Amino acid sequence: MAASQLNGWRLPSTEELLTLVESCRVKPTINLNAFPETPDGHFWSSNQFDGRNGYAWYVNFRYGFKIWFATDNRIYARLVRDH
Repeated sequence: MAASQLNGWRLPSTEELLTLVESCRVKPTINLNAFPETPDGHFWSSNQFDGRNGYAWYVNFRYGFKIWFATDNRIYARLVRDH
C-alpha cells in the first residue's frame, strides 16, 4: 500500500516497537490489557536493514527481540498515527 493511501498512518520504527516490549512477559511480550489479542508473532518496523536491499527490521513479540527479515515475507504490521 502506498504511503499516500495510509491517511496519516505509518509503520513504527524499531525503537518505537521495542518500547511496547515488557520483559516480564512472554508469549507475547506485550501488555494484553493495553493491546488485547496481540499475537506473539513478528511485526514489521519502518527501518530498512543496513546493507541488505529488500530486508527490514521487525520486532518479535513472542520473546521481545528485533531481527531483520526479507521484506517479501508476510508478517504482522501495527500501524501508528502521525499527529
